[in-house]
Amino acid sequence: MKEQELITETVVDTITVSKLAERAEAFEFDQRVAMVYAKSNIVPKEFQNNVADCIVIVSLARQLGVPEMMAFQNIYVIQGKPSFSAQFWIAQFNSCGQYTSINYDFTGEVSDGTRACIAYATEKLTGKLIMGPEVSMIMAKAEGWSTKSGSKWLSMPELMLRYRAATFLCRTVAPQLTMGLHSTEENKDIATLEGKSKSVKTQDETVSLAKVVEEVVKDDPTPHLVIAPETKMVRDNDLF
Repeated sequence: MKEQELITETVVDTITVSKLAERAEAFEFDQRVAMVYAKSNIVPKEFQNNVADCIVIVSLARQLGVPEMMAFQNIYVIQGKPSFSAQFWIAQFNSCGQYTSINYDFTGEVSDGTRACIAYATEKLTGKLIMGPEVSMIMAKAEGWSTKSGSKWLSMPELMLRYRAATFLCRTVAPQLTMGLHSTEENKDIATLEGKSKSVKTQDETVSLAKVVEEVVKDDPTPHLVIAPETKMVRDNDLF
């Protein structure tokens, strides 16, 4: 019995070492490929002379099952978050072979802000109609997508409705294609909203700090320094 356990442990250890060796070889290969892309002038500038990020893109392309150059040309990094354009996800969905091409059903009018869109397709194996969540201009306004400066939701509402509806369909029906990644358009909207949130928080902190300083000055009119959040030094007179 002990001999059998020993043999089993030896086999397991051998398999583990073998897998580690394979992973090391794969990483070394990816590193060499990434170095080539990093020296190329036809990849986006943010990846030129950036071997580390190139390795990530090469690995991501393999997981998505797409050509590496296609990944380089369609990926965007927004606030440290990788994302692909909506066109890329639509192409992935349409070419995966499991579904028919994405179609769109529109309701409402752009003029009165009720325009809405649902992306749908048919599952080839079962013939079942699959539909994604509805996306509307009302939703775009409520979520803050259409109220940001320079928003394409106002200048190109039909296109943005298609992109967002198709992205929602891909993520809810075929999440294996997107691997949890957001589209570039979504990440831009998220980044804008997060920026507004931080701005509001900073303003609230400043107002709160001002109240504290005001109370201190009442008790002691002598000029003094106050340490604000994030160790920023602010004088009393700078706040009023």
